[in-house]
Amino acid sequence: MNLNTLSQYINLYKEKFNYVDKKERYKWKAVQHFQEHWNGEAEDFYGMLNESLRLTKNLLDSGSYYPKRVLLLIAKADPKAAKDVLSRVFDETIHLENRFEKFKEDMGKLVDLHVPQKNPYQDHRAFMVYLCLRYPDTYYLYKFNMFKIFAERINFNYKPIKGCFSNVFQFEELCRIVKSSLVEDNELLSLHHERLDQVCYQDPTYNLLTQDFIYATVQHMDKINNDESNDLKWDISEGSIDGLNLKLPESNFTGTKIDHERRQRRNSKIGKLGEQLVLKYEREKLENLNVSNIKKKLIHTSVSKGDGLGYDIESIDNSGEKIYIEVKTSIGGLNSPFYITYRELERSKKDSKKFRLYRVYDFDEKQNWGKIKMFNGSLEKLCKQPVNFFVKLTKNNSD
Repeated sequence: MNLNTLSQYINLYKEKFNYVDKKERYKWKAVQHFQEHWNGEAEDFYGMLNESLRLTKNLLDSGSYYPKRVLLLIAKADPKAAKDVLSRVFDETIHLENRFEKFKEDMGKLVDLHVPQKNPYQDHRAFMVYLCLRYPDTYYLYKFNMFKIFAERINFNYKPIKGCFSNVFQFEELCRIVKSSLVEDNELLSLHHERLDQVCYQDPTYNLLTQDFIYATVQHMDKINNDESNDLKWDISEGSIDGLNLKLPESNFTGTKIDHERRQRRNSKIGKLGEQLVLKYEREKLENLNVSNIKKKLIHTSVSKGDGLGYDIESIDNSGEKIYIEVKTSIGGLNSPFYITYRELERSKKDSKKFRLYRVYDFDEKQNWGKIKMFNGSLEKLCKQPVNFFVKLTKNNSD
């Protein structure tokens, strides 16, 4: 991912801010309007839904694309069915991809029943619009072509394939990385906050701002020639866990004031960029090994399946055996301390022969460059100092 190119587009976005804002501010109004009118238990479900979606404009109806129109026809013909379908869409206990597959299946049946000879139009784009309207601080407005073009422009380490739901996961990961750069620009945040009046959603997590920037880059800006020399580079080596001498911080019990939110954003951005570096390395490794169907062999599991597996990336080694890669990134040296979760530790113990720690260090964000040292096996010897403890109070504890 070319961060210099991203920075140039951010500057262009600020220059064109007023022009873009006039065309796109309706999105913040549409979200606020939905938030004020949505009621999943409304007696007149069709009327409520029609009003909730009234300001969505071309988010859900544009050209020959009519997902809103079809959804409202179904809600009018069978409000209970429409209510049930959307309640499942908004059920956050269900994995996102499973929700979409069920939504697509249900809507297909309802269209056949109530709107014959109509295309359902309920694709990834429409599905994510519904979710963004309901949970604007969690999700991002998505379009395939927007993602595809933007990913190409900034050399994002993923090539979208039309129809694959993994595109949505990767787009959200891209948005998180982009957002981490946007929120560091105080001039941009000032412009953004000034435009949001009382009829606009206030966008506390900047998800709408992030999508707006990506869309504006594709729709309203010319392509910037990428500096290929600034693409991700690495210096890689292998090592032994026994030889990793972490410098544990001393506890001097001195009071300090820490901007935890800023530190968390910074660490999160560096962590994601480190994963992108490792993904690019692994993809080139598999290409050099002439591995077929790399997309099925190289999986960004922390994005597509979540953080609970105990590793970030699934790949294969030189002999074709599956490996689990946990990436730990820092701007400091190799021996700088880092955090290991309980699940990462347990995964490394359970699958010690498959487990790999890719330690990305001396990472230079501006140069898109870092050193990578690979370690095999269990992480037990590295877990020298507990930082947090799991505590559960019982009646006896509190007596």
